[in-house]
Amino acid sequence: MKSKDRTTRFKGFDKWIQFQVVRIVYFSFQILPLKLVFSIGGLLGGIAFHCFKNRRLQVYENIQHLKIWAQEKGIQNPILAEDTQVLTKTLFVRNMANFLSSICLLNKGKKQLNNAIEIENLELFEKTYAENKGVIVLFPHMGPWELITQFPNIFSSIIEPGQMGSLYRPLNNYYTNRWYLRQRQRNGMKLYSRDDGFLSMIRFLKKQSVLFVPFDQRLREGVAVPLFGKPAQTPNLSTLFYRKTQAPVLSFSIIQCGHAQWKMKFFQLPISDMNVEDGSLFLERSNELLEQIILESPCDYFFFQNRYK
Repeated sequence: MKSKDRTTRFKGFDKWIQFQVVRIVYFSFQILPLKLVFSIGGLLGGIAFHCFKNRRLQVYENIQHLKIWAQEKGIQNPILAEDTQVLTKTLFVRNMANFLSSICLLNKGKKQLNNAIEIENLELFEKTYAENKGVIVLFPHMGPWELITQFPNIFSSIIEPGQMGSLYRPLNNYYTNRWYLRQRQRNGMKLYSRDDGFLSMIRFLKKQSVLFVPFDQRLREGVAVPLFGKPAQTPNLSTLFYRKTQAPVLSFSIIQCGHAQWKMKFFQLPISDMNVEDGSLFLERSNELLEQIILESPCDYFFFQNRYK
């Protein structure tokens, strides 16, 4: 029988060496104090800004497009009043600090997590989960988003271990993917890739569970849906989950609010007036919600990809 693990083709000595380097870096950042890791991340982000020209240009273009869109819409955002080059560098610095901090926090307990992350409107998540058999949460690549695998700890007072799951994209390294998958799941988060099958995710969602679905990845295949005024390739898997379960849909932002401090805020997707079969409207409203979330703190968003190809 053919294995479902597509990463088996990414084997070899060079891949094994890459895996060992990743492990060393990973554990190094986990044993350091969070505030030091945050500072190192900011420093490395500043260096990356000067070293990676193509990425720098992509971020610059995305921010410039966001500023033009906001101006056309009459949206007043003091952050966007800053020079685009300054915002581009700030985004590099913040994203690297966020990413390395999320690695540092992956092995921390609930007390340390609560000290680092403030949740602004937890009652929205709590109420939505209590009133329904399952909840779909659209998650953006924003802030320390790798921390999603720590959510079973963060929300342990609301939801039982094993009742949270998330979609993920396998890494192009068999050894790293197998190892990192175990690291991500050890706190109780169930992880699904497309190889696990759509039906297994639907069954999980219907068992009074919460399923986190990325809704801002750049895909080779997707649906062209407006984002900041331009058609963007948008994953449509979330529409299938909604159509099959009619579960309520939430999202959230995570933004820096201090040195090694973040604030998390929940949002609800308006779907009460929506025909369950209207996938186009669902995706339009999802991208409108993503716009709102990004405007909370554009420099905490992962603006390194081109969604408009």
